[in-house]
Amino acid sequence: MNSAWELTEDQERTRARDAEELKKQIEDCREMATALGLPKSSTAKLNNTEVIAEAARQLHGDPRAASGVQLLWRTSSAAAHGQRAYALMRMNSNVVHIAGKRNVMQLRGDLVHDVGPAASAATLAANEAFRLFDLRCGLTPAHTGHLQRIIDLLPGREGARDGR
Repeated sequence: MNSAWELTEDQERTRARDAEELKKQIEDCREMATALGLPKSSTAKLNNTEVIAEAARQLHGDPRAASGVQLLWRTSSAAAHGQRAYALMRMNSNVVHIAGKRNVMQLRGDLVHDVGPAASAATLAANEAFRLFDLRCGLTPAHTGHLQRIIDLLPGREGARDGR
């Protein structure tokens, strides 16, 4: 709801009104949880898309790389939820069946465009999380002064040749 764009004035007013109503309902739930003695974690807000965006910013110094991770997340989410945006991106590779007055499309991904990049992004993020965890646990870096990261092993990356 918050990422809707190009709304008419009426749609924007409706969106803002609905957003305020949802905020009020969430606050009412928090107050009820407090009155019931539930732990604060029971009403914690977690937005997966925001988590991915923040992880991408932490992992990549380059804003384009960070936005690429977010694009992979949103594309994968669109595929998982069968959204039209994903289907439209795959129009040239999907099989369309005509069933009476309806068109039926097969949604599918492939290793090169979907699985590979998504797995790579997840691997890099997990590697960085483990590296930070090791640092916070007091693990001493190698003689180079750095803990090994998968991204540093990629050809053409600074530190790939000297083991950093």
